[in-house]
Amino acid sequence: QSAKVEAYFLSHFHGDHYDGLNENFQGPGLIHCTRVTAALVKQELGVKSHLIQSYDMDDTAEVCGAKVTFLDANHCPGAAMLLFQLDSGAIHLHCGDMRYDPRMQQYPALIQARHKIDKLYLDTTYCHPKHVFPSQQDSVDQIANAVAQIVKTSFRKVFGEAPAESAAKSATPGTPATPATPA
Repeated sequence: QSAKVEAYFLSHFHGDHYDGLNENFQGPGLIHCTRVTAALVKQELGVKSHLIQSYDMDDTAEVCGAKVTFLDANHCPGAAMLLFQLDSGAIHLHCGDMRYDPRMQQYPALIQARHKIDKLYLDTTYCHPKHVFPSQQDSVDQIANAVAQIVKTSFRKVFGEAPAESAAKSATPGTPATPATPA
């Protein structure tokens, strides 16, 4: 925090990015971030609302003479890449923590900036080949399957059978529907 700083940009709400930020933050520069990140900064860190300027994804704002566009970084809720168009004409893209998705190639602001970006700021924490992660879709599918299994198991413990099993029994022609009994 410095009296000389006119604006702060917070790409997302992870400790390695907001380190040192707390209820004692006084500005005078405002913190610029997405609405989700702003809500977390207020709720979890106690920063006063009047010291935060929040934006929706794809919003472009003028801050200290630069146009800044907040783009979905596909990292965590509220995480944004920041596209800066400086008054000098230079274009800088701060990726922060992002998870690439082919849909990003269709972001209008990035299409306009394509082949014009003067500086690119990357977080390369997991860029080493030793780090291999499943795709985001594979991760979502694995979590959904695990949750479905937990729900099914929990339902059996309480009601004696899973809803799909109950529906299948009652839908079988010639088989009378039987009420579920607790195990």
